[in-house]
Amino acid sequence: MTMRIEVGLREMNQQFADYIRKVEQGTEIVVTRRGKAIALVTPMGITEPTQENVNIPSSPENNS
Repeated sequence: MTMRIEVGLREMNQQFADYIRKVEQGTEIVVTRRGKAIALVTPMGITEPTQENVNIPSSPENNS
């Protein structure tokens, strides 16, 4: 079973490396802003990225 924790955006920003280590160990992180969930950070392989659950904007370098 995957462990899931909830973290405020400010705390996530201040301790980003620590939380990424937790994700690497299998923890999912729900990032909140003012108590509302705004993002889910999951380890690669647990949730396969798809167009429906990932919105990665194109950068000019990728459009060559």
